[in-house]
Amino acid sequence: MDVCFHLGRLPAGIDDAASPSGLAEAAVAAEDAGCSWFALPDHFFQMEMVGDVREPVVEGYTALGFLAARTTRIELGLLVGGVTYRHPGVLAKTVATLDVLSGGRARLGLGAAWYEREHVGPVPAGARALRAPGRRRPGGPADVE
Repeated sequence: MDVCFHLGRLPAGIDDAASPSGLAEAAVAAEDAGCSWFALPDHFFQMEMVGDVREPVVEGYTALGFLAARTTRIELGLLVGGVTYRHPGVLAKTVATLDVLSGGRARLGLGAAWYEREHVGPVPAGARALRAPGRRRPGGPADVE
């Protein structure tokens, strides 16, 4: 039986890109527990039915590349990638690169991208991008709103 560990929310305490230990610890714990694959969501911001829209959300494939360097056996993928906002050629190259760099551990899941709010409007007020502490855009805040 295959068991997937889907991390739908970042662990408490991850507030910026400079403190990724909770994300790595979750993937390593899933691998050590015998899970066959580790999945992240493919969303631009936290969905209201899951948590607070102001919670930080990572870009899935970038985070999976980070996790590939910290795990050795567990397969890695997005639970499903939204087909309406991921160009097929770029997606194929992204997953193929993850597969090569992870030693053949990438999984590809496709989904309908049903969460309409990600298609019809800007990022909700208060939604946060992750940014390393002390690193700011010229003239901008540490968190992007």
